Amino acid sequence: MDYSDELRKLVIRNMEIIQAAPAVVEDTEKILFDVINTRVKEAVNAKKKWKGVYSLVTDKDSGEITFAPESWLVLEDESYGAYYTLEEYSLLNEPTKDIHWLSCATGAKNSALCFAFKVEKGWSDWAIKEHNNNFEKFYTDNIGLLQKARFDLVPSLEPNKSGKRIIRPFKFEAEKLAAECPGFDEGALTPLDDALKNLFEVHKEFDSFVASIKR
Repeated sequence: MDYSDELRKLVIRNMEIIQAAPAVVEDTEKILFDVINTRVKEAVNAKKKWKGVYSLVTDKDSGEITFAPESWLVLEDESYGAYYTLEEYSLLNEPTKDIHWLSCATGAKNSALCFAFKVEKGWSDWAIKEHNNNFEKFYTDNIGLLQKARFDLVPSLEPNKSGKRIIRPFKFEAEKLAAECPGFDEGALTPLDDALKNLFEVHKEFDSFVASIKR
């Protein structure tokens, strides 16, 4: 990759910051996502008969934000048959495994965060083609409501998974996050609140879809 002379000079002048950057990024991500986990948990807990896990980034081994109404759970083992989850999203439909969560949160590297609607295919009798067609038909049938709530139908980047996913992308303004760090309590997380509000506004449609394909 060809770098500009100005960038090289900037690196030379700021090596102390660059040397500390990985640890600082990791620490800042934990602080931010601790607040995000709590924010999502509080919003979901305000609903009746919902369950969730809220440990994204803060739990390195199995961290996630995943939630759903109890009616979407597989009762035998309390796992999720269908669910909402917070994920990374590439605006270029490229893998995001090497991108920091903080980059996605601020929209760096053409990335963003998103709430994604997921269905485990083992929970319903779908072939991959049927799964894709059902997702696309559901989105098309409800396109007015879903687009108003800023949901998109995009390709999935997960290997051996459905070729489509339905997401509500969002990101934060870096300057606002920086200004409010570490509390993030004066409006910087409004995009998260708006995305959750939109998700709950169209949940009725997702719930009807889940009921139609549930075993």
